[in-house]
Amino acid sequence: MQCPHCAHPDSIRYGTSRGVQRYRCQACRRIFQTLRRGKDPALKQQACQIYLEGDGDASHRPGSQHPS
Repeated sequence: MQCPHCAHPDSIRYGTSRGVQRYRCQACRRIFQTLRRGKDPALKQQACQIYLEGDGDASHRPGSQHPS
């Protein structure tokens, strides 16, 4: 498991928190877990791209009740 803080490849299992495995980096001694909160960065990028291109506007969809 690679440390997300210092990118060091060595870490050890260091208990659990709310059912999620925790790890401790052997180099920087910071504790981290494998699960990340929030949305996938690729999904965020896709949503932003759709928004900026204007494809997220409901008035462009077939069957929309909004006047154009």
